[in-house]
Amino acid sequence: CKSNNINLLLPSVNHSDIVFKAVDKHNIYYSLAHIKGINSLLVREIVREGSKGKFESYEDFLIRMSKYKLSKVQTFTLIDAGALDEFNYNRATLKHNYDNLEKYLKLISYEEDNQMKFDFDIIAKPKIEVVKEAPDKLILEKEALGIFISGFPLINLRDKLNERGYRLVSELVSDNARVKTVVMVNKVKIIKTRKNELMAIVDVMDESGDISLVVFPRVYENASLLLNKGNYLIVVGRLQKREDTSIIVDEIKELKIGGTSNEK
Repeated sequence: CKSNNINLLLPSVNHSDIVFKAVDKHNIYYSLAHIKGINSLLVREIVREGSKGKFESYEDFLIRMSKYKLSKVQTFTLIDAGALDEFNYNRATLKHNYDNLEKYLKLISYEEDNQMKFDFDIIAKPKIEVVKEAPDKLILEKEALGIFISGFPLINLRDKLNERGYRLVSELVSDNARVKTVVMVNKVKIIKTRKNELMAIVDVMDESGDISLVVFPRVYENASLLLNKGNYLIVVGRLQKREDTSIIVDEIKELKIGGTSNEK
């Protein structure tokens, strides 16, 4: 898209469709039907309901979609994909308030003439409690969409990182070569060795691809608190190319995006 000067926009419950939808020759909304876990029937229901009038808020969306039996899992998937970002709350806040809003909907809803109706005078609408955005927001977005659309924070640092010798994951190709890279933690698997020591296999990524880190006990002992999903790590080690390419880690430091870091 970038090479053709086209900006791919996050999916939107108010603007997207079952197919990728062009706003103009430079902007395209991501398809709701291409969100992992969102089927075409649900997309048609969202589009059909939206054609009756714009979804004005998160609460309005949940109320109007309740008659289609929109589930919590489906709602959270739409949130992860960024399809509800236009309601001006961060994604963690939307998830945090879901249960309270769902209870509210059950209290004010009733059935009449085989139609679901709502009595908004029964009880006051709960206030939205704002919470801090989750550190794994981008990971969840990529899981839902298959790509990063919101952007990847390391992109803004890439020139500086290149100058200091930190390579993209996609550039790590030479077996047994000493490598330096900066990545984001996706998944951590803790393993106990035969000597009863702890080590870890850490799935990480940058804007170019994925790779695994093998963190043996000596390094793990000092780095265990850094191995949290969504954390950014400065990694130094040796590339190992077997069935799966991995980095045997010699050193790990944390990189604080938008703040201080241990980078030198």
